[in-house]
Amino acid sequence: MTYKQAILGLLPICTLLVGTAGAASTQRCKEHKPETAPTASFKIDLQRNVVIKDGLMWKRCAEGQSISRKGCEGKADQIYFEDAMSNRKYKKFAGYGDWRLPTIEEVKGILEKRCKGPAFNLDVFPGAPNFKLWSQSRVEGQDEKIWVMYSSTGVAVKHRIALAAMLRLVRDVK
Repeated sequence: MTYKQAILGLLPICTLLVGTAGAASTQRCKEHKPETAPTASFKIDLQRNVVIKDGLMWKRCAEGQSISRKGCEGKADQIYFEDAMSNRKYKKFAGYGDWRLPTIEEVKGILEKRCKGPAFNLDVFPGAPNFKLWSQSRVEGQDEKIWVMYSSTGVAVKHRIALAAMLRLVRDVK
């Protein structure tokens, strides 16, 4: 077997292990650690496909995904920050037109910190993708950077607004 044949033979295995960018993979949770986002802390509205926690209403699926009996399916949209802030197609859902990008602190409030790949409660946010998640929180003193959450790990990082990320929108419950 040549080196090239060996590499080509490994390609399908590597593809399975890495998966598709943005697709949910097998979640790993440390069962001995306490839950930070237990299902009971959310009010789940299956009719409107939203959840409520701490005075905030969240869409259960990331933008670009659709709900099915299996959960949120499809690839989440990857868009630029300015488009996320201005695109009205993302702002109308479940009878409300005041959806917005969350702050980084609001995103931290729905993370399941004992889990990775993704760091979300999958009963609440089924099919949560593993990708960068926009917030509206600007990095102080750096006009071209925004805080994003790596949904696969639950780690917040500084991210250039010229790059793409996905959306999970929120609204204030009045």
